[in-house]
Amino acid sequence: MRAKESGAAFLRLADLLLAADRSEEALKVLEDKVAGGNAYHGALLQLGRLLFQRGRDLEARSHLLRLLGDDPGNKLALIELAERAAAALRWDEASRYFQRLSELDPQNSHWEERLRNARTEAANRPGGGGLHSGAGYRPLPTLTLVEIYLAQGYRDKALAVLQEMSAADPDRLEVRDRIREIEQGLSAPLQGAPLATEGPDAEPGKPPLGAGALTSQLERVRREAAERRAEEKQMFQSWVNNLRRGRDQG
Repeated sequence: MRAKESGAAFLRLADLLLAADRSEEALKVLEDKVAGGNAYHGALLQLGRLLFQRGRDLEARSHLLRLLGDDPGNKLALIELAERAAAALRWDEASRYFQRLSELDPQNSHWEERLRNARTEAANRPGGGGLHSGAGYRPLPTLTLVEIYLAQGYRDKALAVLQEMSAADPDRLEVRDRIREIEQGLSAPLQGAPLATEGPDAEPGKPPLGAGALTSQLERVRREAAERRAEEKQMFQSWVNNLRRGRDQG
């Protein structure tokens, strides 16, 4: 069944639920509709992202690959898959996605650079060395990197990334909100995920090279999405307030 390009009312409902921090309900809405044959591009993309955040990687990849099967040039799906593959050190897989992105956007040298890095990592991986063993590499601080760290249970690392982002741009409300959520314990790690601790033995192994190193394009898209959701959250709250006033008057 081909995925549908247009949106639907349930997509807006899912967005409103996410804006109201009701992610489990949003996930159920998306899963039910996709299972029922409503394979809208936006639903598959959003569902894939939510499943990745919950550690259900195989399901997430299957939905995004389904989207790409119908729309091979969907950059957002390609970026999500590429970054997740790189974060998991699956360099051969990451190379394929970065190559496709470089073909779709030849004017953007970033994708060619990421492709070269991924291929270098893939070539060095069997020997146990490679660029990922270098201690000087620092992933680009992004909200996607934060979600990856949280999904792996590294709450301290996620908070450090957010604080770095906040210092660079103090006006980013979504970053400040995320910091508050983590400090208040609202972003619990997945069950069974390793918890980061203080000291040199805080995490097993080495941090993945390139985790969350998204382009400015994706960052802009996410910023715009955050602004849109903030507006929708306000609309949702206004609707709730109006409903309550109607009940009180009745």
